[in-house]
Parts: sequence; structure tokens; C-alpha cells
Amino acid sequence: MVAWSKPTAETSFLQLTCLLGDEPVFMVDVRSSLLARVVEHLTKARRIKSRAVGRKLCHYNFTNRQKRQHLHSPSVEFRYIYGPFAVSTEDACKRQSSDIFSDIRRRTRFEWWVDCANKLTFAVQQIIEFAKLIPGFMKLQQDDQIMLLKGGAFEVALIRMSSLYDFTNDSILYGGVYVPVQFFVSEDQMEQRFIHNIFSLVRELSSYCLTEAEVALFSAVVLMSPGRSGIRNQSGIREMHELFFDCLITELRTNHAVDITLMPRLTSILSTLQELAAQHIVVLAKFKKLALVELPPLYKELFTIDG
Repeated sequence: MVAWSKPTAETSFLQLTCLLGDEPVFMVDVRSSLLARVVEHLTKARRIKSRAVGRKLCHYNFTNRQKRQHLHSPSVEFRYIYGPFAVSTEDACKRQSSDIFSDIRRRTRFEWWVDCANKLTFAVQQIIEFAKLIPGFMKLQQDDQIMLLKGGAFEVALIRMSSLYDFTNDSILYGGVYVPVQFFVSEDQMEQRFIHNIFSLVRELSSYCLTEAEVALFSAVVLMSPGRSGIRNQSGIREMHELFFDCLITELRTNHAVDITLMPRLTSILSTLQELAAQHIVVLAKFKKLALVELPPLYKELFTIDG
């Protein structure tokens, strides 16, 4: 683990989250912690004999029905995602109403930006906690931790966003209700293309029906990318990246044996995630030139917005 050092006046918000080590800066969502533990379990399993690996992995090889029964049992409070997103399926259905939709429709472009920034910031806070629990992350130098988070947090948020999508109604769980995708519009053409590209990715990734273990491993693969700008310990991060990648392949072969194209499709999504992260920086920079709005400090720091 990286040695703790005393924060100074120049310490950034993101540095502070890493300086505090294992002590959670934010309340850790049950699912965030669980996903990280799944990654830890599977990476340990990957290091032992293949026969033992099979026994380890079978614990996570739920059928869809078994998963639903487990996640919605009284002893497990399943949450779709984090913070403002964190509501159960039943609660989300109860809160749907025409009044809420009317309020959403009346939002201005500026109100949408601020609300989305706040929700994304809360999700990123949980992604930071998830990263801290990934095997090997806290042993990296703090500068590398920060560069990995800056480069991968938005991409991981998109991966987790796919679990909020409802194919039946083409809607997304947003602020506690399922909001039709068609509600997310902008008068700015660049922003509208960005929105369209996001939901295209979300639909595709959601259609893969990944298990919780696969989502966790895919998130770890994306986050621990040795090609991020400013990375120093590329060899160490590459080793972890390849380990998580191998674990993901094993999981996919176990759970989706008949779909031999799934891994290539997931691999192709890696470049799409990077493209969307770059688009996010561009549209946000353009928006900031037009509007004097106060965005969350962590959001501004992660996405290189001048304060």
C-alpha cells in the first residue's frame, strides 16, 4: 500500500481520496464493494490450477433466474448503481409518474448539465472506492492511481450505466425513475450526437447480459489500462491488466460458451469507450465557454476543466 502523507494546501480533491488509503472517503455502495471483491476472488483463482479455477468460478455462474432470486431476496438490498441512482427496481417503478416526467421535460440545457454532472460525480466517487479494492491498485504510486482514475472513471461509469437500461421501454434509470431515452435531448448538435453515441453504447453493452462478475472484471480491465497518459509503472499496470483480461475471458467462456463472438465484441467496445470519453471532454469544454455554472470540484478535476 502507498504510504500515507499529510495533505497540504495544494492537495487536490482527487489526491485526497487516494491519500486516505483504505479509509473510505464516501459511503461505499454495497454493489461497488461486492464487485471489487468478485475481482479479487477471481484474480486469486486465476493463479491456481485450472481445475480449481473452475470450482471457484462456478459460485458466480448464476442463471438469470437464480441471479434475480438472489439479488431481490430479503437479505440482499440490491441497488442498481450508486448515490442518487441507488434505488431498487420496485421503488423505481413506484416513483414513475407523469408529474416527474413533466418536470424533466421542462429542464433547461443548463439544468441538465448541472444535474448530470452531480450524478456522474457521485458515481465517480463510488468508482474510486471500487478502484481502491481492486487487487494491486493501492500498491501503485499515487500519481499512477490518479492518472488511471482520470483516464478511466468516465469509461467505467458508462459500463455501469448499461445496467440501468431497460430494453423493453427503451428507458434508463435516472434519479430514481425510468426515463425514456427520447427525453435526453439537446438543442446543440454536438451534444445531441454525444447523447446518441452514449445510448448506442449502452444498448449494445446491455444486450450482452453480462453477469455481475463479468461487469466487475470488465470495469477492472478498463480502469487498469497501461496506455493511459502520464502512467509511470506501465509494466506493473500491464501485468494487472492482462490478469484481469484473462479472468474475464475465463468467465465469458464459462457463462457464455455458445457465444464465441462476445469477447471480440467487448474488446471492440474498449475503443468506443475511449472515443466517448474524449467526446465528453470536448462537449464539456464547449459548454463551459457558454455558461457560467458551478460544477462539482471532483468533476472539474477529473475532466480537466479550469476552475
